[in-house]
Amino acid sequence: MFKDFLITGHPRSGTSYSSHLFNTFGFSVGHEVIGSDGISSWCFGSDKGFNLWTDKSKRNEYTFKYTFLNVRHPLSIINSYIQLNYEDKMPTILMELWGNFKISQDSKISTAVDQYLKWDNYLWEVNKIDYWFRVEDQQKFVYDTLTSLGCSPHYPLGENNINKDFLDRSRNTRPKSFPPITLEDIPPKYQMLLMEKIQFYGYE
Repeated sequence: MFKDFLITGHPRSGTSYSSHLFNTFGFSVGHEVIGSDGISSWCFGSDKGFNLWTDKSKRNEYTFKYTFLNVRHPLSIINSYIQLNYEDKMPTILMELWGNFKISQDSKISTAVDQYLKWDNYLWEVNKIDYWFRVEDQQKFVYDTLTSLGCSPHYPLGENNINKDFLDRSRNTRPKSFPPITLEDIPPKYQMLLMEKIQFYGYE
């Protein structure tokens, strides 16, 4: 089945937010469910993937015209994963199964960092990523990209107000159970690799 948009990323990277963003621009893009225009789901980052928690739809049942990668600051993903998702082992199990790699279990931080690095690399290896965007500050970039593709996005308050009106996605509005992890807290063997990701995606 053919759909226009696939948006994918890492768990806790903003796929729910990206679904909301595309819907705000006039496109039916479901979060971990298929909409009439596409889907936003980290599970669809693999051609073996399926939406385990929702409609069980499978990536290999669909062809997408455009593939977008949504990114969030790597340290934000790592912090969010440890605080909110660490006890749920299923994402790690699925990543290892679909990506054919093993994720470190040395510590919570090592698991979160190793998982982020390996899944992000995997997404680039197995997908033809047409565009990537930061969920914190590139809403207008998404709008302009969709316009350049002839998709005719619409924003009722006017395109010049897009980044002013959207919630700053860099803010974590959920309760924080411990101080945030910084780059200095990352195990040394991962620090340079993580900094390369941070710089590649334009955060430093």
